[in-house]
Amino acid sequence: CLIVQLLHMLDDLGQGEVERFQFHLQYQPGGDFPRIYKCQLENADRLKTVDVMVQTYSDHVMEVARLILKKMNAGQQVFIFNLLRPELFHDMHFLFLFDIWTY
Repeated sequence: CLIVQLLHMLDDLGQGEVERFQFHLQYQPGGDFPRIYKCQLENADRLKTVDVMVQTYSDHVMEVARLILKKMNAGQQVFIFNLLRPELFHDMHFLFLFDIWTY
């Protein structure tokens, strides 16, 4: 069932990631999909977010979720790229922390 899959997808996100996911729903879900009004997601937990997404996107709910997660992942890749400045490579402490963080 799509609804259960979407809920599991959101359950795998931390609270900050869920908030970013909701931000994308409100401002730029991707493609030609309509945005969800902020008042619909105000104080929304994961279950409420799934309900609103299903009401808004019906059969396309997983497509929208994938578009948003792809955007979020791209943002993380840019963040990691910016961390990997050459002047930081001499710092073994940084490399150790980065290795743990990416594990």
